Amino acid sequence: MFEKAKWIENQGCPNEWAPVFRKKFQLKEAEQVEIAICGLGFYVLEVNGKRVADELLTPPFTTYDKKVLYQVYDITNNIVTGENVIEVTCGNGWFNQKEADDWIFQHAVWKSAPQMICQVNVDGNCFLVSDSTWVSAKSRTYFNSHRLGDSYDATIDIQGFHRVDIAKGPGGILEKQTMPAVKLQGKYEGKEVFPYIFDFGQSITGNVEIKVQGNPGDIVTILYSERLRDDETIDRENIMQHVHSMRFAQDDYILKGDGEEIWHGDFSFHGFRYVQLRHAPTVKILSVMARDVHTDLVAMGDYHCDNENINRLHKACVRALLTNYVHIPMDCPQREKNGWTADAMLSSFQALYNLDMKESYQKWLDDIVDCQRPNGQIPCIAPTSLWGYQWGSGVTWDATLFVIPWNIYRFTGDISIIERFYPAMERYLGFLETQSDNDIFTIGLGDWNPPLKTVTCDGRALLTCYAKHVFDLFAQMSELLGFEEKKMYASRRAAEIRAAFRNEFLGKHAPCQTYYAALVYFDMVDDKKQAAKWLAEVVQQAGGHIEAGIFGAYIVPCVLRDYGYFDIAWEMVCKEDYPGWIYMMNKCHGAMAEQWNGSSSLDHHMYTAVDGFIQESLSGLNFNLGKAELQQIYLKPYFPKGMKKFSFWHQFDEGKIEISWDMETYRVVLPEGIEGTLEFAGKKYALKVGKNEFAIPFKLG
Repeated sequence: MFEKAKWIENQGCPNEWAPVFRKKFQLKEAEQVEIAICGLGFYVLEVNGKRVADELLTPPFTTYDKKVLYQVYDITNNIVTGENVIEVTCGNGWFNQKEADDWIFQHAVWKSAPQMICQVNVDGNCFLVSDSTWVSAKSRTYFNSHRLGDSYDATIDIQGFHRVDIAKGPGGILEKQTMPAVKLQGKYEGKEVFPYIFDFGQSITGNVEIKVQGNPGDIVTILYSERLRDDETIDRENIMQHVHSMRFAQDDYILKGDGEEIWHGDFSFHGFRYVQLRHAPTVKILSVMARDVHTDLVAMGDYHCDNENINRLHKACVRALLTNYVHIPMDCPQREKNGWTADAMLSSFQALYNLDMKESYQKWLDDIVDCQRPNGQIPCIAPTSLWGYQWGSGVTWDATLFVIPWNIYRFTGDISIIERFYPAMERYLGFLETQSDNDIFTIGLGDWNPPLKTVTCDGRALLTCYAKHVFDLFAQMSELLGFEEKKMYASRRAAEIRAAFRNEFLGKHAPCQTYYAALVYFDMVDDKKQAAKWLAEVVQQAGGHIEAGIFGAYIVPCVLRDYGYFDIAWEMVCKEDYPGWIYMMNKCHGAMAEQWNGSSSLDHHMYTAVDGFIQESLSGLNFNLGKAELQQIYLKPYFPKGMKKFSFWHQFDEGKIEISWDMETYRVVLPEGIEGTLEFAGKKYALKVGKNEFAIPFKLG
């Protein structure tokens, strides 16, 4: 593919303007016409004036000098006998960022003018390619930036087409996209809460579609925000802090002036709940619709119970993951849009219960590997060009390279994901060996964003725990792949790090939830029951509240549950006051926040691992206990006080497993090819294919 095609660009097009590329051609009847295409940063493809496909913000963001993804579309139904026209409009996207930001993407090594490459095959044979016979002009999009927004002038009569210029290309290898595309998931009508300020009632990732009437040349400006001020204006300060531009999250539309006009931008996306419209008095606003946009991830599971707060929390956790997935697992859609590694690692504990993440995670793990340095180091955000190798990187964040492949394997039993990333893990361990001081690790971030005024885990202790953890995981993966010597090496290093940790921290660390949980979760003590007891005690001293950052927020409830303190863990999850997940959720708009008190971003996914805890606890389907590759599951459910009804499903390759219980009966439906064991009330029961029912021998509720 693309053997004869050339990357083409329009060197005369101004920096912020989106160029349009055009090719006219004659074609007789054909059985099948396909186009393979990539346009950077984002592109819109039209054939004979009609947009091709429903994919948005294409292609996915990658480390463009290493890899570029292309798409293939069947355009047979777009083609007519006789003259046809292909038009491709290219926006800047991540490829050609002009504005300065804290992550210096404005100096990315791949940065260049928008450009495209394509090949059209007719009945399996190459028919035309992008080359110097194409022509180009300025489109109607006179400004575009994936963070700053789109500006579109409907009065422009596109003309002045001239021959294109041959481009050098981005430098990366072209590969066909296999991950799900970004698509429109729905539209929501805004409610005008103050003059020209519209509220959509929830966190949205996407942009706004307006329907307007007015005079030629009238301008409508759309400003995006996730907060309102007390003076009934939108508050944008919290989302503008990392991008150094007077303009941010703003779209503009210049009316053509010929009746009703409908418009939305094509080359940017925003995170928002509110928008403010500014326009001339002659403009009539007919409708304002939010376009909900994210990667088209397929549902793999769901649950419902008779605790409405828990149902809302579940929806908020899933929503936070979806609004933060535009080709990569972003940290927030309204502000940074970066692929922070620890955020995705922690949310993967719930994402794999709820969504089909395999292809999307594999693409993003490829991004991490594409950013890996020759010495094995990886950055704390991916994709990236220059930033992320100094501040923020360290084994707590870098463990993503090990944890997500391991989680995918646990959920799917597919060992190929481990085989794919095993070499990169091995290179990373070579780098990690250079980062310790006598096997105590000091470089990197600790338990990020704990509640204010709480005792936090020593960052060195958490880093050292995660260093041991990645060696432990590497040992297990080496065993799966049959690499006995590498398994022995990793096991030995894990034991040595454990010994160094015990010498440095045991009996010396202040009482702290994350620290005590880490002692158990990462196997840093011999007497885990005693450490779990200490954990339960400090939680009770905190009034039953969570007092941990993003790492402790996952492991604290899990350790409590697994060592006999499920009631304490459940009370913690259900707390409605600060700090707690319900409190955080109530501060947000259907998603989850960056801070326990909701003081910063209102759409993050790094605290959503709690939803995985809820699902594996109440269903009993804990993938740490089962062997997915042997089609064996092990169910060990917990029954919270006050809950009387629960239902759950999860999709395996073999079919759907369904679990439900009420005050009298626990039910499991297993598809063909899956068997298992159920444990509760101190007994174990064999599970067969089909319906399984068991009387619950104790009182619920």
